[in-house]
Amino acid sequence: MGTRAIKSIILTVLTLPIAMNLFAQQDPPHFFMAPDYDGIKQVIADPDSEFYYPRLMERMKQYDTTLTVADYRALYYGYRYQPGFSQFSMPEQDRELLKYYNNSYLPKRKYDEIIKLIEQALEKDPFYIRGLNFLGYVLHMKGEEPQALKTADRFNKVVQAILSSGDGKTPETSFHVIHAGHEYVVMNFLRKQYGNRKSSRIDKGMCDCFGQGRDQICFYVSYEQTGAF
Repeated sequence: MGTRAIKSIILTVLTLPIAMNLFAQQDPPHFFMAPDYDGIKQVIADPDSEFYYPRLMERMKQYDTTLTVADYRALYYGYRYQPGFSQFSMPEQDRELLKYYNNSYLPKRKYDEIIKLIEQALEKDPFYIRGLNFLGYVLHMKGEEPQALKTADRFNKVVQAILSSGDGKTPETSFHVIHAGHEYVVMNFLRKQYGNRKSSRIDKGMCDCFGQGRDQICFYVSYEQTGAF
């Protein structure tokens, strides 16, 4: 069986409960709430808050599976306010990893190299979610199942946090992402097509809608000045 087929099977096994829950709630629409960016900025800076950012980030980096989707909403949308955050750049390792993402076969001798590259990328950008998803797959293939499951949990909860921000059906109810590249990761997760992108400015950000009619899926990226606390 080819690597792409195996990837598809693993992705389905690891994410099926989430995907089924989401689609089961699409009609009527599932509950969602757009991020309150000002509120998030305030609560993650408060040392007395359960969402204090340094503590949450350390737990996420340790692959703490007890973190909730609410925690991940604070982590994901709060990352906009951290030093070094960029909405327009990718970790330098992404370029080297592309050859593996696009390869239909991964030799076992390359597993450790791939894991190292992704871990380096995640140190620079803990929401490099394309790499995070692939890391779970490579760990599974290497036989490191406990860590693969923890990695899948982290990836899945990031995606759940994004899916909790809207229903993606209209520009007004777009899924909120902090990086345009995350749009494609979410569409892959939902098995959506990329065609017919239409972009428009909304408030202090950009909305990208793909497809049309019932198949349309929309994302919103806020370009409001972030700054670090």
